[in-house]
Amino acid sequence: MRSLLVGVVLMLAAAACYPSFFSGETLNADTEIVVLESGELQPPPEARPCPIAASRPPSLWRAGAPRTPELAVARRSCDSPGMTTQTETSIVVDDVVDGTPARLFEILADPANHQDIDGSGMVRSATGSSPVTDVGQTFVMDMRIPGRDYQMENHITAFEPGRLIEWKPARVGSEPIGMLWRWELEAVGDDKTRVVHTYDWSAVTDPAVLERVTFPRVPAADLERSVRRLGDLA
Repeated sequence: MRSLLVGVVLMLAAAACYPSFFSGETLNADTEIVVLESGELQPPPEARPCPIAASRPPSLWRAGAPRTPELAVARRSCDSPGMTTQTETSIVVDDVVDGTPARLFEILADPANHQDIDGSGMVRSATGSSPVTDVGQTFVMDMRIPGRDYQMENHITAFEPGRLIEWKPARVGSEPIGMLWRWELEAVGDDKTRVVHTYDWSAVTDPAVLERVTFPRVPAADLERSVRRLGDLA
């Protein structure tokens, strides 16, 4: 199996471009392609033009259902320290941005800032929301997709000031459908923070939802943009 994965990595690295399942994105020759199995990175040194860690931190895999041995695809740009990993049920963006964890958390905890953070263009504004302060609270956001405006009520499911905030969206007045959004923060130097942004839909099991919604609803590039915009706001 290991030799097969190595062969796949070499073949992908040699290609000028590769259409992955990053929602139709094309990864060009400046982007490194890495194949993972059970969360372990498998590229040989000669197949990776940019430095890369030997494994993914376990914290990146806490969301949703237990990790499976299904293959995932990761990408890393040679001119950025960031890494984006996508499986069939999640996208994880891991990057370093300007700002302290305390400042970034303050921005994230105030729904009024989410339109400015959002890289997808779907978030319009917060509806009567003040900054959240604990697990169990909710905040409502006005949303827009082509041809339709709607609202989502987001349930705070993890809240650790300066380190972690997570919420699960739902229709207003309903229970969450199984998606979650998580932001993890870790200081890595003077006024620099490692940001791990997770979008996970592994707990979406309602057949009606799966029939009408194509996942991921937000592509990897939009999550990367959100992380960069968070740093810009700091």
